[in-house]
Amino acid sequence: MLGGAFDRHPTLKLALTEIRADWVPTMLSTLDQLATQTKSSMSMRPSEYYERHCSVSPSSIHLSEVAMRNEIGVHKLMFGMDYPHHEGTWPNTEAWIQVAFAGIPEPDARMILGENAIEFYCLDRAHLSEVSDRIGPSASEVLVQTHNVAPSLAGLVAAGH
Repeated sequence: MLGGAFDRHPTLKLALTEIRADWVPTMLSTLDQLATQTKSSMSMRPSEYYERHCSVSPSSIHLSEVAMRNEIGVHKLMFGMDYPHHEGTWPNTEAWIQVAFAGIPEPDARMILGENAIEFYCLDRAHLSEVSDRIGPSASEVLVQTHNVAPSLAGLVAAGH
């Protein structure tokens, strides 16, 4: 951003993956402040570049990141599971989603769980819908008001492991 890469390449996209996302709001604020204090050839503030060019996909999303979805940008946050690694959500991905998204409005959950990736990567929505309908899980299976997941797994989602 600060080096002008997004100005030189206006269609460039940056997906920040396999990282946490809780740092995004503070970092963007810091970069915006830094940009106003230094001479730069940037045509926009760093937060505006983030809005236009970036997305963030934490592996094994934590409750704290879901709670911060509006500060991070609910339309910028994508679900990552790090399959097939055991440090990711697999083989408990459905339970993980139940815990992390319990009580979250369905439109927000749908954005994070798939809609944002379809938009960001320009994926074939119709084809993905066919696959999703065939293999699931359905929204009603994972988007619950309260979960019934074992405390040991629910603790991992909360603690960020």
